[in-house]
Amino acid sequence: MARSVKERGFTTPQVIACLEALEGVRLSQPRLAYWIHVGLAYPSVRKARGTGTRHLWSPEDIVALRWLLRLRKQGVPLQRYRRALATLWRQLPELLAQDGELFFVAVGKEVAVRRPEELATLLTPQPGQMILDLWPAKRSAREVRRELAAAR
Repeated sequence: MARSVKERGFTTPQVIACLEALEGVRLSQPRLAYWIHVGLAYPSVRKARGTGTRHLWSPEDIVALRWLLRLRKQGVPLQRYRRALATLWRQLPELLAQDGELFFVAVGKEVAVRRPEELATLLTPQPGQMILDLWPAKRSAREVRRELAAAR
């Protein structure tokens, strides 16, 4: 029986291998499970429920996980962004489907995906607020898709 379109996705070991190839850092399965548990990450194709099921991830999920790894490597406390990331996770496929370049931005307690022309307002932070990261989202999505295709 063929799997439905909704169930096509990448397994956790495939995701971890892709992230390791792209970032040079291994994300452990327990760390990823913790991120899912606390709401930092969400396998959008299918979340495992019970014995015999497994998480399935979309390429957009892997892009978001890659950004989380990047923030973590920089020492950014990810828990600060839990609510914002939950919203971003749901919007990411639609955002990445738009034309033109987009950037992941972490400023103060906000994370967002913005067009280059929208960056000016975010890059003038409030007093005491720090710009933590600015990273090209579309380029990352292309790199993730290339790595996934090469691995298959």
